[in-house]
Amino acid sequence: MRVPLVFCCSLALASCHRDVPPPPALPPAATPAGAAIGATTPGLAPAVAAPPTAPAPAPATAERAAAERAAAERATAIFAAADPAADGRAPGELKALGAAALPVLQDKLQRGELRERRIAVLALLQLGQEAAGAASVLAAVAANDPDPAVRAAAEHARRRAVGDTTELDRLRAADEAARARDR
Repeated sequence: MRVPLVFCCSLALASCHRDVPPPPALPPAATPAGAAIGATTPGLAPAVAAPPTAPAPAPATAERAAAERAAAERATAIFAAADPAADGRAPGELKALGAAALPVLQDKLQRGELRERRIAVLALLQLGQEAAGAASVLAAVAANDPDPAVRAAAEHARRRAVGDTTELDRLRAADEAARARDR
């Protein structure tokens, strides 16, 4: 895959941007028992090392689990809407939920009715590489789904999920060749 030089330069400049805030400061280390307060020189380690402690369970894990449950509930509600206009908006809404919607999308893709399978495969297609966890399900659906549109979209979504752009590169090259011929 060819990456334009401008894109690479943009990434390099973005990574060197000076307006990025510094990481949050670490909390001050506790003074170990038996160590004299003020007995350390700034910038040097204390004379007595603090005993290792087990890391506390991250509250982010509980928050992440709650966010994933909320995303799964929202995804289920999106699939429950029977309005044709809601069906049209559903893939974009599911994409907005991100990778948290993957379990529901995989379930609907494997066990859902035709409408649900179409919505799920379009959402996975829009997720791109965020849907990498669903690549095996997409491969199975691409090979076995009774609907040809779902099979084709599943194969395309699988390729996007795993980063396979060979078909896209081939089509771009053919388009560029046709444009050059027409000039």
